[in-house]
This record gives sequence, C-alpha cells and structure tokens, in this order.
Amino acid sequence: MNIKVYPGTARGRVRPPSSKSMAHRAIICASAACGESRIGNIVMSDDISATIGAVRAMGAEVNEAEGCLEIKGRDMSTGEPFGVRCGLSGSTLRFILPFALLRSGVSSLEGQKGLLRRPMGAYRDFCERQGLFYEQLPGLIKAGGGLKAGEYSLRDIESSQFVSGLMMALACLERPSGLLFDRRPPSLPYAMMTAHVMGLFGSEANISRKGAYINGGGYRPLDLEIEGDWSQAAFWAVLGAAGGDVALEGLNEESVQGDIMIRYALNDMGALSGGLRFTEGSTFRGFSLDFTDFPDIALPMAAAATCADSPSALYGTQRLRAKESDRESGIVGLINKMGGRAELHPSHIMIYPCRPRGGTTVSSGGDHRIAMTAGILACLAKEPTVIEGAECVSKSYPGFWRDLESLGIKTEITGEN
Repeated sequence: MNIKVYPGTARGRVRPPSSKSMAHRAIICASAACGESRIGNIVMSDDISATIGAVRAMGAEVNEAEGCLEIKGRDMSTGEPFGVRCGLSGSTLRFILPFALLRSGVSSLEGQKGLLRRPMGAYRDFCERQGLFYEQLPGLIKAGGGLKAGEYSLRDIESSQFVSGLMMALACLERPSGLLFDRRPPSLPYAMMTAHVMGLFGSEANISRKGAYINGGGYRPLDLEIEGDWSQAAFWAVLGAAGGDVALEGLNEESVQGDIMIRYALNDMGALSGGLRFTEGSTFRGFSLDFTDFPDIALPMAAAATCADSPSALYGTQRLRAKESDRESGIVGLINKMGGRAELHPSHIMIYPCRPRGGTTVSSGGDHRIAMTAGILACLAKEPTVIEGAECVSKSYPGFWRDLESLGIKTEITGEN
C-alpha cells in the first residue's frame, strides 16, 4: 500500500497502542505461570500475534477476547520439543529460544526473510560453551538440550533481548541462576523492564550492568493491564513539539520503559511539555544524545532534529543497523531524499537545520519505524510525500495512519506497490 501524506499541523488527542515490549514479556510470563492470567489492553500487532502463536506452541492455552488475552499457563521447564513461527519479530525469536533450551529435545524456530540476519551470536556462543544444541539454517534455528539452573557467563551481547530471554526462561527452574556479562548490555533499561514484569508475576530477578540474578521457582498467575507505549508515543510527541499541539493518553508518567526518555529529550530541545501534552516552545534547539539504551526513539528524534535551530548529533546509532532494516543509513537517506540534510559518520549521525521539502516518493523498505518516521517528516514538509509500503506499520502499530488523520493530517491511499 502506498499512502500520500500532506503537510499539516498536528492538533488533538491521541492514545498510542499498548506497550509492545511489555506485552511480549507479560504474555510469556503468564504462559509460564501455572494457572489462569488475564492480560488486558492488548493491541494485536503482527509481533504480538507471533508471540501468542509461540506460547501456544509451547503448551499454553490462549483465548483472545476483545482487547485482552485469557492465558492458562503451564510449567515451561519441561515438555516436548515445539515448533514456532516468529514472523519478523526479533523479540519473539530471542525471548522464546531460551525456552527451547530448557527442553531436552530439539525445537524449531522459523523466521521470515530477514529475521535471521539479525545478530544471534550471544545464543550461539552460549550454547556451544554449555554443550547445548544450536543450529542455524536458512530461515530456521534449531535448539535444545536441557538447560539447567546455574551460573553462566553471557558474551557477545548485541542486544538486551538475549539477557531478557535467558532471565525469563531460567526463572522457570526451581533453583536460582546467575548471568555474568562480558560487557554492559546495550538497551539495559529493556532488561530492567523484563525484571519488573517478572516481579509482577512473582519471580524475583535483579539486574545490573555486570550481571543478573534470577531467583527461580516459577511464576504466579496475574491479571494485568498493559500501559501505553512510549516508543510509539514518541512520534506524536515530536509532531506536537515541532509546531503542533498534541496531548497523549494512556501513558504511565512513571513508566519503567526506557523510551520515556523522549519526554526529557524534547524538553531539553525547548519544547513545552505539560504532563502528557507537547507543544512548540519559543526555541527548538539542536541536541547531542546517545541512543544506545533507547534506539527506538532515535528515528522520531531524527525527525525532530530537522526542525531545530542548530545541528544535532545522534550517537549510539550503530545498533540501528541490525533492525528490520539498516535504520542508521535508512534515516539519513530518508531525510536527504525528502530535502533535508543529514550525514552518516562512523560514530554518529549529524542532522542540520533544514525542514524537509517533500514532493517526492520514499520507500519504507518494509520497516515499520522507517514508515512512521517518513509519515512524521511528511507532516513537517512543504509538499506532499508518497510513502511506499506503508502497510508495514502493522508490525507494531496497525492504527498509525488512522491516528495520524485524527490529528488533522490529510492522507490518501494512492495504490499498491
């Protein structure tokens, strides 16, 4: 699907979808709790559907009611091998693989084209050193071997998802376990979020930059409402701060989500933020910020940088290279294609004050966050922009284009790719 987005000023109220990151973790913990849990405020994105399919394959019963999931969990520390389809969800793949390691047989995890190009070295190295089975084939990983509780080192950590996956799986075992990191994991706040959600389900885990301690003993059932997603809210916050007036709903102002950093980043630029309302301030300054711990807000902040009164430097963007696409070069190319000015350097991205011109056609490259960033840039531009492959937002935010229109931005579907 191609969509044309017209320049406009965003005004109004919008409710971002529930936190995809928290929902993944809650669904998995509920599935490993012996009993019945209810997870409310669920948005059925492609990624969440993949995780639901995965826990069903592992033996949990999941009933999809309106806006919620009723989950009857089971002891995930034992059982028969399973086969799951992860789609394009890196979270599903990296969170579920350690559960395959708990079982003595060999389970299979399939991924759509591109998913298994994402780094998996931490798990490969872990399995080799522990004598567990791990085999990566085109579009498929096979793993198993009967992981036991113990003290382990985790190396080659290119994502905190490796830490989170092992933490959630090891918690199913009766005895405590520990993980020692060879270096501070990137996106450490996401692993802290994992520990937080595990704690809600009765499983204690403590984490620092050096390692993690998992108490073990399993999970307890829980009824839980998923809070709003700060990584998705970031797009609307930028539209408000860059000249609009946008109020956000359904968000936790004391959230453990690392992407809540968008509030402080925009405030430092000079935007006015009253609670969850974002409007333009008297100045909108450039910034220098390291996105190692919150890569998902790097793209909306790159869009904000085009409207600043001075250059901006985005550090820690190397992690964007191994996402659904190479987002580091993708955002630079997108801004330049739309008439802005951005430069890719070995250690950072530089973005200069130059609002996008628009009047062109850009491709999402099948990446949901590139598509959404293109939509935000199109609003800030002088002429309409056509975005190819706009339907890929269904991976995380199926209602994105509808919500954009609700803020007064004109869009129209112009055809298929």
